[in-house]
Amino acid sequence: MKSKILPRVILALLITGTIAFSCKKTELERLPLVVTIPPTNITDNSATAHGLISDLGDGEVSKYGFCYVPAPDTPTVQNAGYYYEKLADTGLYSINITGLSAATKYNHRAYMVTSQGPVYGRVVEFWTGGTGSGNWYFYDDGYNFNSIGLTGGGNFTAAIRLYMNDLPSQSSLRITKISFYVTNDLNTDYELAIRTLIQGTTYLEYSQPVNGITGTYAEYELDDPFEIPEGIDGIYAGYFVADPFGFLPAGIDAGPANPDGNGDKILIEGENTWENLSDFGWDNNWNIQVYIENSKGEEFMYVPGKKPAGIIESGENAGSNIEIKGKK
Repeated sequence: MKSKILPRVILALLITGTIAFSCKKTELERLPLVVTIPPTNITDNSATAHGLISDLGDGEVSKYGFCYVPAPDTPTVQNAGYYYEKLADTGLYSINITGLSAATKYNHRAYMVTSQGPVYGRVVEFWTGGTGSGNWYFYDDGYNFNSIGLTGGGNFTAAIRLYMNDLPSQSSLRITKISFYVTNDLNTDYELAIRTLIQGTTYLEYSQPVNGITGTYAEYELDDPFEIPEGIDGIYAGYFVADPFGFLPAGIDAGPANPDGNGDKILIEGENTWENLSDFGWDNNWNIQVYIENSKGEEFMYVPGKKPAGIIESGENAGSNIEIKGKK
């Protein structure tokens, strides 16, 4: 009989242990949560920042607001110039930040300080309005002398080439405007085009359809300023033109062409290499001008025509069977 009781005792102990274990309380910690919302009402020197505190956590909120700093630095509570004291409940909040620099990219984020320490939302970047120190870069003489196009019509990209090591610093540079001479707006489609040059190969980075008025040197502001990346060799900037009927859509100056081939680059659709107008017997520069700003306000000057050492040239194909025509 005793042999039959022993398993029941063990079973009872197991059940008791299981019950005791299952009743053990697990402590859960609530974490505070704050969200950064993109700013609004951005001007040259101010912006309205918005945040959302969705959970206060278990600690008391002693301060909340926004921290901001010029890019590419990361904002922390040490950069927090605008904040509120105390907070009793969750919800949306906004603060108008003033005293910003014009034409500058800022990183900002919402934050709050609790007894557990600072808590941040994600970093959101924005540009203030206005213009920094900048210049127009071009190789033409500023006047339209002639217009050219492909015989029988066709699509191509007209561009000028700017080498990056001709600038004192590549940091915080951006293209904000492109200007070119419009010679036929009724039968031709134009798109702004920016390509980066890396080891002899160009990559299309930006395009934007535009409308112009025939016979004008039109100035176009980019919908989104193009930030020139660091580590590239150069920029090809200009426009893509779709000209199915051969209406001579591209304006040129009286020449002579830039001797280093920087002012008359052309990429014909279907071809793999950039060529120059001089390959087709045209000693001229495109009527293209590019506006580059330094958002930090540093002065800089572009020196046209200098070729950096160690750059692999884009292929030139003087034997192309494409004919470029114009009114000679």
